Amino acid sequence: PPDVLGINNYVTSERYLDERVELYPGLPAISGQCHDAYIDTEAVRVTGVEVNGLENLLRETWERYDIPLAITEAHLGCTREEQLRWLHQTWSAANRLR
Repeated sequence: PPDVLGINNYVTSERYLDERVELYPGLPAISGQCHDAYIDTEAVRVTGVEVNGLENLLRETWERYDIPLAITEAHLGCTREEQLRWLHQTWSAANRLR
């Protein structure tokens, strides 16, 4: 196993899977041998869907793997000010979990 696990966090990281493909015109449905077709989209784009947030995702990852975590990316092509806001939110979440 690795010594450290790298975590990338973007506004689009949390996913929403929905079997009601007809609700998402223009998005390609995913299908496979073991399941019906479904849509995989960003949770933040779906009305009424609550995202877990970075702090909860870091906690879940730590509990699952029990190895040191490194937050390796924490924004998605935004302005300098937004990058600093993401850095601050990420830093704060990590410090609350220490």
